[in-house]
Amino acid sequence: MRFLIAIAVLAAASSAVAQEGLYCAEGGSTIFAARPVQGGIQFSLIRFNKAGQFFGVGGIAKPDRNRWRFTEKLTDPDLTKRCAIDIARTGQAWTFRTEEGARCEANAGHGGTFSQTITIPDRGRIAPADNKTFEPEAMQHYRCK
Repeated sequence: MRFLIAIAVLAAASSAVAQEGLYCAEGGSTIFAARPVQGGIQFSLIRFNKAGQFFGVGGIAKPDRNRWRFTEKLTDPDLTKRCAIDIARTGQAWTFRTEEGARCEANAGHGGTFSQTITIPDRGRIAPADNKTFEPEAMQHYRCK
């Protein structure tokens, strides 16, 4: 039974990975990239809110039920360093959610937060994601039209 469940999870993950690429959303204030890698998806998410405050996070998200899950420093005594993001394919879009107590606050500039759901539609795909896409600082140089 566990083997069948694992196959179902990998099948769900494979269909979502087909949407790899570099995406722009929310008028260019959100930039996202994803591509398949061994054991999950590599992703990078950068967002500027209306006040110009920055939030950025990236890494390898691992398959977890019908989504991927990224976690970092979940046992850190400093709650601002705890980070958990669920990444899912919903219809024709990517969806990101954080959880209470692990909102990745240390990944944000002063006053920046990521406390709600972010949805990035497939129609925002502007290019394929390659090795350069995931180099440090590279995402900050992409411009959305």
